[in-house]
Amino acid sequence: MDIEAIFGMISVFGVGPLILYIIYKHREKMALIKNNMHLDDAPEKKSNKFQHLRYGILLIGMAIGLIVGNYLYLKDIFSEEVSYISMIALFLGFAFLVNYFLMDKLNKDDDLV
Repeated sequence: MDIEAIFGMISVFGVGPLILYIIYKHREKMALIKNNMHLDDAPEKKSNKFQHLRYGILLIGMAIGLIVGNYLYLKDIFSEEVSYISMIALFLGFAFLVNYFLMDKLNKDDDLV
């Protein structure tokens, strides 16, 4: 894959969520103004203390997908595009499942304390 394709995918898949985030924040601020509240008076959101763990698991899954995809491409099992895309999707899916079960276990343990 060449660098133009990578930047193209980043721009296509990165601009959409960015626009949705900006719209969400704008609507949130307008709702606060409508209720005669200041931004400082807004209720604080509960922070996720396992957020960095989640991102780490997902990045590890993506890295393993890239490594396995490269191996499959070099062994001529799949074409370049199919090997990279399928393995990244597969291992990101595994990473999401690991994250789900790990967060479930950590949250249960945290509730017991």
